[in-house]
Amino acid sequence: MLAPPSQSRSPLPGVAKWALGWCLFIGVGAVVGTLMMWITPVGSGLDSVLPDLQKLPLGQVFFQSLAWPGFFLLVVNGLTQFVAAWSVISRRRWCGAAVLGCGLILAGWLTIQWVVFAPNPVTTIYTVFALVQIGLGLGLVRSPFPPD
Repeated sequence: MLAPPSQSRSPLPGVAKWALGWCLFIGVGAVVGTLMMWITPVGSGLDSVLPDLQKLPLGQVFFQSLAWPGFFLLVVNGLTQFVAAWSVISRRRWCGAAVLGCGLILAGWLTIQWVVFAPNPVTTIYTVFALVQIGLGLGLVRSPFPPD
């Protein structure tokens, strides 16, 4: 049943729509990356990163396979993005901070990739994605969304 007009929500403003789409896009990308690490790690080209990962602290513990990196990707860049997307959809007061935080988390993740791995197109593209998400988060923080 439809809500009475006084209880219906106004559509999301443009910056919120973009932030929502961006969070979902990056979150789905993290899920796909995780599945690639878990399902077809050998021969997919992803296994070539293991020697570099093993140089990190606790590398011999966590980076014998791509299982742990996949788990970290899912939690750090997947779950957080979906929480931020939910916060925008449900119009939480902290949704701007959540989107901004996810952009900063992604930027931090990518900073580690820039240090550990050789430059590559995927890291470059995702760096742009992180910068866009930071901008969207700042836009949401500064906007009157969600309404008081």
